[in-house]
This record gives sequence, structure tokens and C-alpha cells, in this order.
Amino acid sequence: MHMGNFIGKNRVTCRKVISLLLVVSFILSTIPFGNFAHVFAQEQNQPQTSEQSKNQKDKRIELKHLRSETSKTYLNPNGTYTTEISEKPIHYWKKDSKEWVPIDNTLVLDSTKERYVNKANSFQVKFDKQSGKKQLVEITDGEASIFLEPVGKEMNVPSSIETQ
Repeated sequence: MHMGNFIGKNRVTCRKVISLLLVVSFILSTIPFGNFAHVFAQEQNQPQTSEQSKNQKDKRIELKHLRSETSKTYLNPNGTYTTEISEKPIHYWKKDSKEWVPIDNTLVLDSTKERYVNKANSFQVKFDKQSGKKQLVEITDGEASIFLEPVGKEMNVPSSIETQ
């Protein structure tokens, strides 16, 4: 066997091994091991009653600190994690509490009982109960607002909104 041929094969093998190690290192660096340690530390610091232990064995627990605009992450009873990802936003960032909060666009009466508003979102939509008012719909996002109001003498809209 020629010595140059042996060194050439070793270099190729060495390059392949180094490339493989770099790929494995890169893949491992993308796994959020810190999340697992954080959850484990929280579990260790919280005493549980036997009833809580029994209920937790049967249920998965949402890890709210791992929420994003489009995802929820759960700790499963067997210790694994499940992340549910949505195409559309399911949470909005609540600035005062600095956390992701579930979006709830259910319409409810406001404190004046004159308008319907959505319960929880980063923006607010208000619908007037009576159509005779100038502004039928108002959409507010921070300091910006859009108003929708009828144009012309005749407003071909019902005089009030009835709920069931």
C-alpha cells in the first residue's frame, strides 16, 4: 500500500467525521434543553397533594410561559411535551401583564350597556346597539381607530341588535 494513498484516505475519513460531528452539534444546539430544565426545576419546587398528583397523572398541563402567538405547549402525563401550532393567531401579547393571553372575540355588552365589544384581543371592536347613532362600528388598535358610519339620509339597517 502506498503511503500517499493511505494519508489521502485518512484525510477524507477525517473530513467526513468532522462534518458529521458539526451536523450533530448543530442539530443538538437547536433543541431547547433549557425549557426542560426550567420545567423540571418548577416541578421539583412545588409540593403536591395526593389529589393533585392523581389529577396530573390523567391530564396534560399547559406551560403558559412557552406560549407564542400561534402555539401552546403541554407537559404530558408521561413527561413528554406536545406543542400545538395554529395557522392563525390564538394568543395576543398583553402588555400590562407581559404574557400571551388567549384571544376571545365573543361579543359582550360593555359597561354602558350601549355597545357590544369583543372580550379579549390586541384590538377592540365595538358595535352600537342602536343603529340610529352616527358610528355603528368602531375598531381600535392602540391609539388608532376606524369608524364605520352610514352615509345618506336613509339607513337601511335594523333599528337595534337583538341577542338570543
